[in-house]
Amino acid sequence: MAGTVAPHAEGALDFRQIWGGISGARVGRVAVGQSEPLIWKEGDERKIDEEIREMEAWNRIVPGLVPDVKARHREAGRLSFLGQFLRGSLLRDIYITRSWDEKVRVTQRLLERAADLEASLAPPVSVRLHGDFNANNVVYDPEQDRVHFIDVHRSGHGDYLQDIGVLLVSNIRNPIEDGHVVADLARLNELIREFALEFARLVGDDHFETRLILSQARSFITSGRVVADFEFARSIFLQGVRLLERRPRSPREARGRRPARGLVDRAAGGRAARRGS
Repeated sequence: MAGTVAPHAEGALDFRQIWGGISGARVGRVAVGQSEPLIWKEGDERKIDEEIREMEAWNRIVPGLVPDVKARHREAGRLSFLGQFLRGSLLRDIYITRSWDEKVRVTQRLLERAADLEASLAPPVSVRLHGDFNANNVVYDPEQDRVHFIDVHRSGHGDYLQDIGVLLVSNIRNPIEDGHVVADLARLNELIREFALEFARLVGDDHFETRLILSQARSFITSGRVVADFEFARSIFLQGVRLLERRPRSPREARGRRPARGLVDRAAGGRAARRGS
């Protein structure tokens, strides 16, 4: 398959596995000699088919947002593809290791891209979603100042707060010992939430708070399956349960409730306090 993409490249095939996903998919980096590297992904035929279809859909809308698919291969119920290798760093790594100014700059770039998509692709009630918009599925290329999405097989149209809720929870669902990093993530989540709230005001979204609570609750509850620390997995599961318990009981109550600030921040701060005690 690599030969069809780089037929004139000379040299040995260099393959390095990057990770194996919890869904059974495998991802690696492939290069032939001095040719440009490619990303290789292999997994269940149905899931990879979905991902390729959504990648092509995203690139018809915003060229370059996700990797181009260069080649594909089917065999025994499995499907693999070669695509553009994205240079840059995962948003998750930037949030944990970089300076506050860089964290804010990258977050602003990401939110600007999200705003562009929401403004051009769909009416306020239905926008184009990533579908698994956590910080491990966003790549930032500092040389080009570009944001890219990966793992888009769950993409589709729906409520913008589904993606916002997943992003907020993804920033605090892993145990972190460094109190400064925890504080930075809390501040970043507040920026993301304020962005979403401003969009809600612009489109007259009267049920912003209710749906954001439900989105975050769902993400907290389902995130336990990817957390190795049992006690921490239990704590974020219970956080999701508590959010469900405080949801409005009626549309009238939802309209009367003022948006709560710092919901996710308090979860992060509480964890930092427990670790410091």
